[in-house]
Amino acid sequence: MKKTKHKLVHYETQEVLYLDFTFAEWLDVVFSDGSSNYWLIKVGDDIYYDHGIVRKKSWQTAGNWPMVSTAAGLHVDDVEYQMKQDAINGVKTEYDSDGDPILTSKKHRRDYMRSRGIHDRNAGYSDPVQ
Repeated sequence: MKKTKHKLVHYETQEVLYLDFTFAEWLDVVFSDGSSNYWLIKVGDDIYYDHGIVRKKSWQTAGNWPMVSTAAGLHVDDVEYQMKQDAINGVKTEYDSDGDPILTSKKHRRDYMRSRGIHDRNAGYSDPVQ
């Protein structure tokens, strides 16, 4: 299973810790006290706030960019061809090692989806659709 790097901040001392978790491992250690906006993680005897997932040296929490779209992903053998097509369409896009596009903003997501002919049926009012 793929591991993701999480930024954890100590509940009392504000010490920052970075740990890699698979989703299953994260589910084993995460809990909520009901009064915090963050998920809490127990590491040994210490409690940490989970501040999000580290992606490309930036933080990804709910609603932030960059976004990795598994649904719009490609087979890894098709990535090189699609990158050429993206450049031709004026939508330069990077892909992760699994062939999933890394979308950097709402505009980039909208332009990428339009160039590929993808329609987002679950889009909200401010989300891009075809």
